Amino acid sequence: MDQLVTQYSEQEAIALTRWLWEDVLGISAHSHFVNQEEKIDSVAEEKLDNAVERLLLGEPIQHIVGYGYFYGRKFLVSPNVLIPRQETEELLVWIRDSHRSGEALSVVDLGTGTGCIPISLGLEWKLLNQTARCVGVDISEKVIHIASQNAEILNFHPEWITLDIFSATNLQFRDVDILISNPPYIPQQEKSGLFFNVRDRDPDLALFVPDDDPLIFYRHIAELGQYWLKTGGFLYFEVHSDFGEAVVESLRSMGYKNIELRKDLNKRDRMVRGQKN
Repeated sequence: MDQLVTQYSEQEAIALTRWLWEDVLGISAHSHFVNQEEKIDSVAEEKLDNAVERLLLGEPIQHIVGYGYFYGRKFLVSPNVLIPRQETEELLVWIRDSHRSGEALSVVDLGTGTGCIPISLGLEWKLLNQTARCVGVDISEKVIHIASQNAEILNFHPEWITLDIFSATNLQFRDVDILISNPPYIPQQEKSGLFFNVRDRDPDLALFVPDDDPLIFYRHIAELGQYWLKTGGFLYFEVHSDFGEAVVESLRSMGYKNIELRKDLNKRDRMVRGQKN
């Protein structure tokens, strides 16, 4: 752990150490540290040293073990997909708790990545006796492959579509109840200030937008939503904390109603929804 503290906080280093023991070696970290006299063999020690070296070089723990957690479930990840984040869990809860119609919902997630949003929504609603027909859309076939693997493992099966949203037509979808996106939203000029294992390891395609047009994805998706959503359907965005008000104004200018900007647990503007008029 001492090595990890050089680049991570002590709390982060403890969590990473536990993850390495339990997911790289398959050994209970609690059991090991309680029974200090128990030694690991040379093969396990080499695996642990290799994993620590990869962490110190900036590789996310999720890439080392091959998965990340999202709302209590394991999702396979790879360098091709954005690692699921806590803020997106908060968006999931907002959507889940806001839609309990009793009728099957039509849901489309744009930029689906690991598929964590449509899969988790489907599973959460299933527990609440709410059914949903979910679609996950991404520009990359490699990403869609990861999402489909997660669907098989977790036993909820959205439809997967490989699609560049800037090539999508107004008729791509019809009568959608809920349109969701956590699109790229970080201006290129902020790249140097990101934590190194995000800046250098998460896919640029999922993170960055032009400095002169940071709302490009929000604006385009909201325009598509005017055609794809049914009347009264909802659009949900995860947003950059600096651009929440700007996204709200953009939706208002397009005629969306009942627009709401929500803060995350850290009191930052991070989620927006609007309803098709």
